[in-house]
Amino acid sequence: MKTSKTLFTLLFVFGLLTACKDSNVEPDDSSKTDPGTNGNTQTENSDINNWIYDEMSHYYLWEDQMPALANTDLTAGPSDYFDSILYQKDVVDRFSWIQESATELTNSLNGITSTFGLNFSAFYADSQSSGKLLFAVTYVLKGSPADQAGLKRGDIISQIDGQNITLDNYTSVLDPESITLTLGTYDKVGNLTNSNTTKTVSKAQTTADPIQYYTVIEMGGKKIGYFVYTQFLTTYDDELNNMFADFKQAGIDELVVDLRFNHGGYISSSELLSSLIVQNPEGNKGKLMTHQAWNTEQTKAITDKYGTDALNTYFVTKRDDLGSLNNPGTLSRVYFLVSNGTASASELLINNLKPYMDVYLVGTHTYGKNVGSITIADDQKRWDWGMQPIVLKSENALGQSDYGTTEGFAPDTEVNDNVLPYQDFGDPSETLLNKALEMILGEDTVAAALKNAKVKPGTEAELLKTKVNFSDVAVRDKYEMWLSKMPGQ
Repeated sequence: MKTSKTLFTLLFVFGLLTACKDSNVEPDDSSKTDPGTNGNTQTENSDINNWIYDEMSHYYLWEDQMPALANTDLTAGPSDYFDSILYQKDVVDRFSWIQESATELTNSLNGITSTFGLNFSAFYADSQSSGKLLFAVTYVLKGSPADQAGLKRGDIISQIDGQNITLDNYTSVLDPESITLTLGTYDKVGNLTNSNTTKTVSKAQTTADPIQYYTVIEMGGKKIGYFVYTQFLTTYDDELNNMFADFKQAGIDELVVDLRFNHGGYISSSELLSSLIVQNPEGNKGKLMTHQAWNTEQTKAITDKYGTDALNTYFVTKRDDLGSLNNPGTLSRVYFLVSNGTASASELLINNLKPYMDVYLVGTHTYGKNVGSITIADDQKRWDWGMQPIVLKSENALGQSDYGTTEGFAPDTEVNDNVLPYQDFGDPSETLLNKALEMILGEDTVAAALKNAKVKPGTEAELLKTKVNFSDVAVRDKYEMWLSKMPGQ
């Protein structure tokens, strides 16, 4: 394979994949042509669109389903043109997308965005007929403007800039660079009360710390590791391994992983977490974790040069950049707290572990993304567009990859995350964690342990299903999975 003329970042449908230009293994582009050489009008759009079509014809998973170049409108805007060549957009291909700034795209994939640092769920404030909503803060990015302003999980936002939040404005009220939030109270009988407390926050570039919270819960004679992980970022792989060192030293014998708000991330970080969790790490070392399927052209190019094994990933007990992995070695099962916001690299993690240990899902069905994409940018800097087409599909050691529908993975125990106000992470009375603890220890044991605890009363509220676990920045709400290296590297 020739060295690619294109800089791209591989993203997996389960999470994100990133391949740097200086990688020594890249997909084949030996038959590429320069954009704008096929006789079409040499407008800026036609140059960009020729480039889009050429790249897609080599990397797109469904390249054999693309329309012929002559049947496309090369004068269309790049975004519209990209959408026009996708295979059954929003039906088969629900995930490929394009963005005008590849720079902003790359930053967002690495957890760097201009943001308030807020993540929410939206609820009806009273009845659907009123159209009035409230935002419940699910978590706040560490070190973000919202964090510095004292906002926290469980806060109820009743107004923004003095306006009620409604079905008509809820997608736009977070657009300004600076906003004033009115905090309200949602009482045990479902009444929303506006308070006099306001917080003004301004967006600032913030790097996400994906390890939102972790602890060891000692209850019923068990030591239960629990952590909230919000994005698979390679820059925090060392911290992830160190957290498991703490779990190992504490002697945990159960594990609860909170992926409710995790839309995906780097595939390599998902693979790392798979190896940190899998039971009997020494016995499973070297066993198949994941197999990737690319389109015909790229599969041939990769396997001709590196062999069929280049498309496989295996469980490991050490990694060159991290040293020994701190798998506790005491786990036979794992519990995942999930929602419709659990996607991509999160679902990859679940699928990786299913053949090797008991995996239990608590919450609602996951998003359903079992394919991966690459971010492609023009290395000649003629334009800053970055596209992210689907290029691969993943399956586990049993050949399973059947969760790529809108239903995703079904929960073993269905629990709606709609009790307000939200309890703190790690609080045994928190809705989803409480159910996981009951599954591990039994309802009576958990009830006895909480008997003397000050459990705050909550009430069920009606969740706005079309907007679940979202942030103040649209690009952070993408469901992706990136590769940190190309197959065979």
